[in-house]
Amino acid sequence: MTAAVPPDHRVVSVAARGGRLEVSCRYRPGVGEALVYFHGLGSTSGDFLGAWNVPEWSNHALLAFDAPACGATRGYRAGLPLGVDDIVRVAEALVAELRLDGLTVIGHSLGGLAGLLFASRHQASVGRFVNVEGNLGPEDCALYSRRVFQERFLGREDAFMTALAEELRASTEPGLPEVASSLRRNVEDAAFFDYCRSIVAYSDGYPLMDTFVALRMPRIYVHGAEPAPPYVADLIGRGVSCAAVPASGHFPVASNPARYYAALVDFMHETAS
Repeated sequence: MTAAVPPDHRVVSVAARGGRLEVSCRYRPGVGEALVYFHGLGSTSGDFLGAWNVPEWSNHALLAFDAPACGATRGYRAGLPLGVDDIVRVAEALVAELRLDGLTVIGHSLGGLAGLLFASRHQASVGRFVNVEGNLGPEDCALYSRRVFQERFLGREDAFMTALAEELRASTEPGLPEVASSLRRNVEDAAFFDYCRSIVAYSDGYPLMDTFVALRMPRIYVHGAEPAPPYVADLIGRGVSCAAVPASGHFPVASNPARYYAALVDFMHETAS
């Protein structure tokens, strides 16, 4: 029996590494500006399904996609490791294929890093950027990406992923147990390791904070309140709007979705032209 296809689900074929990649998307056409969502590592486009129920966005086009080797977007290996730039290239291809413009880019964690790179490279077409605890410096690799970066594992990937899921499931940080329950389904093991190494390389060796601050479009840093990242005060001092989502940690959409979406709606209302 064929599984039911969720509303607004579609598969979009895009060019990737000299071939084609079938990208699983949640897409709703609209007459308003398009909201494009980049999910985090261990998550999928399903993180953004609450957007379909936001009354203020009823006229907006909405796009959320499963990154390569995540969710239902599989088979993207081609003998080369995956990285953050692969996510950016897929987003570029999707935006072109769907003919989207006037974009509001929203990215969480790994997706915040990929979204930042996308926004910085396409400032003529991105009107706003929402960074939800996306990587801005070396300190943002503490949850698991630096641990992966520092070890070679050599065939122990399965054991590590199993142990990591158990560790996150036992965490008291809001949202982490929910993420742990679907971690192994949401990302291929090899891709998880590839992405972690790419995240650390960018966080350690690229001026992400300066790139974010220097964006010409309105931008906001949305973060969990338990605990808040250490550089929030510095961002505010440099003129960047910040919004804390109460009763949440690194995954505010999982722990407090109502206040999370309210923060995004408020930002879009305040920056409407």
